[in-house]
Amino acid sequence: MITHCCNPDCRLPFNFEEGRLVRFCKALPNDVSPESEHPVEHFWLCGGCSKRYEFEYESRLNLKLKSSAKESSPARIPELVTAA
Repeated sequence: MITHCCNPDCRLPFNFEEGRLVRFCKALPNDVSPESEHPVEHFWLCGGCSKRYEFEYESRLNLKLKSSAKESSPARIPELVTAA
């Protein structure tokens, strides 16, 4: 369940009326069945963070945030690691 913005520098409480919600399907190792581990994760950026960042699929196991082309000032780029 999503409770807050996935930007670790923000952490605003979840509000379904604003921002950007994405569904990420991570690849599971061959020895793990989908029944034992849920391969789908959801991430939400609040309205302010969704203007400054966008999601980037680094591999089938990782998702991270990168600065949006619209953002002109440098910012710390949080990484979302979804693999254990």
